[in-house]
Amino acid sequence: MHDVLRNGENYRRLSEQARRLPNRPSVSTVWRWHKKGVRGTKLPAVAIGGTLYCSDEALDRFLKALNAPSEKPSPKAPRSPRERTASKKRAAAILERAGI
Repeated sequence: MHDVLRNGENYRRLSEQARRLPNRPSVSTVWRWHKKGVRGTKLPAVAIGGTLYCSDEALDRFLKALNAPSEKPSPKAPRSPRERTASKKRAAAILERAGI
């Protein structure tokens, strides 16, 4: 195993980190998490001799950040047919008053 200890964290190659996850994503997926990120969160990694390493702890922090509750308000539920009909009538009345 290619473990490297640095700052008290246990580093592994990205390919090893991919195998460590339950759904076993491809190495290219883990690499993309590092390069491009997911919803604004990037997976931290260090290059050692041309190989990318990520610590177990950094991967855990990355996954927790992705699964944390969103601070954004949840999207509105779709309108019911009755609400859509009422909205159309209101819009038609506004247009009629405007002479359009």
